[in-house]
This record gives sequence, structure tokens and C-alpha cells, in this order.
Amino acid sequence: MIIDRLLVDQPFCCKGYLFFIGFEQVDEELGRLCNKIKDYGVEQKREYRIIGLIGFLDEDNRSLLKKMPFHDFLAKPIMIDALLFILAKWMKF
Repeated sequence: MIIDRLLVDQPFCCKGYLFFIGFEQVDEELGRLCNKIKDYGVEQKREYRIIGLIGFLDEDNRSLLKKMPFHDFLAKPIMIDALLFILAKWMKF
């Protein structure tokens, strides 16, 4: 799986990583992927923040997203000010 290749011990420029994960629907596999990233972060003593990118954000999707292990989410298409807000909120140098 590609996430296994991303989650390798690398030098960090800050305290952790931001993972932007794009998806079309909320399902169990997405939850497992997010939990795998979080578990690896705990193991490596790094802060991994998971930002969900969703194409269609209605009330049903919003309630499902709140149950997922995301730290935050953005609706696509991504507006530059929203992206900058997320970066400022979660990046720690």
C-alpha cells in the first residue's frame, strides 16, 4: 500500500506531518487508513494531522465526517484562504 511507503522514518522540518486525504465517500477502509496513520505517528512519537478532502459536503457527509478520525476537513474545490487557514492551524514549527 502506498501509505506504507510514505510512513517511513524521515527527517522532519517540524513536529509532524499533515496528511491530506481525498475521498468521495466515507467507509470503513477510510477509517482504517486514518487509524493506521495515527497509530504510526504514536509509534514514531510524531504528530500526524489528517485533513480530509471531500468533493461534496452536505449535512449527511458532514455528520459522517465527524465520526471519522480526521483532525479537520476541507471541501473541494479548495479555496486558497481555507487551505492557508488549515496550514496555520495545524503546522507547528
